[in-house]
Amino acid sequence: MSINGIATRYQNHATYSTPGAKNSSNTSTFDFQKEITKWESRIKETLDKEKENDRNGSIQMSEEKWRTIIKKVDSAIDTYQDNIKEQKQEDKKQLEEKIGAQKDITDHIIQSRVVN
Repeated sequence: MSINGIATRYQNHATYSTPGAKNSSNTSTFDFQKEITKWESRIKETLDKEKENDRNGSIQMSEEKWRTIIKKVDSAIDTYQDNIKEQKQEDKKQLEEKIGAQKDITDHIIQSRVVN
């Protein structure tokens, strides 16, 4: 419910009177309406301050968080690149071993044919 809705409900309730009941003075009704208006303005001020704090806080925190995030991203990229280099070296080593093994087999076959 909006703040304006509270004031409207009060005004509707304050104008309603039961038959035979004595109506309270206009002063107390006016005072209550005045308090509702004060409360409404305090709530609006508080909400505005919170919005401003959120904006400032987000800006201030974003620089610190941004640096932290960038460091983490840079670290993740470096780790990823290191892993790729290690994997390439490992693949190259395995390929060289496989080629060496195939060369040994080929040499052995050639020698066995030459000897026969």
